[in-house]
Amino acid sequence: MEHRKKVIIGGFAGSGSSAVVDLLSEVEGHYTLGREFRLTNDPDGIIDLEHSLLDSWSPYKSDMALKRFDSFITRLGTKNKYPYINQNFTKTFTKDFIRLSKEYINNLKAFSYCGIWVGINNPYTRFLKKLYKYIKFPIEKRLPQIHIAYPEEDFFYITRDYLESLIKASS
Repeated sequence: MEHRKKVIIGGFAGSGSSAVVDLLSEVEGHYTLGREFRLTNDPDGIIDLEHSLLDSWSPYKSDMALKRFDSFITRLGTKNKYPYINQNFTKTFTKDFIRLSKEYINNLKAFSYCGIWVGINNPYTRFLKKLYKYIKFPIEKRLPQIHIAYPEEDFFYITRDYLESLIKASS
């Protein structure tokens, strides 16, 4: 399986990509997931992650892209989680889907730290900042994690290894 070429089927709504998956499932000697591969094309998927981490990198886009991808895999890996009803990639890739996806995210991170920026600020963090300002209440460990991924060519190697591990887990 390691040395065989892989074809990822993912199309636009109503384009017939599901028919291609069904057709390939009928061909002897070909392995399919039995469904479209949502991880690449869908919003907050790998293509959006690549764009945010390589094409238009900033520390804030890096943080948001990793958090959105994490949320995306959680929705895909959970049975009947809107908007991915009946997708449940945990069933397609076994229970390792979430674990392998979290490892992928960690491999993309250069570092993380506790802090806030406007894009992740909320009433709770504003309250903590006021506590700190007025009574010097230690807030560092209560702040959300900010994740930084440097724009680098390793993205493609890390992503290839992630996809290979998912395919290996599903076979």
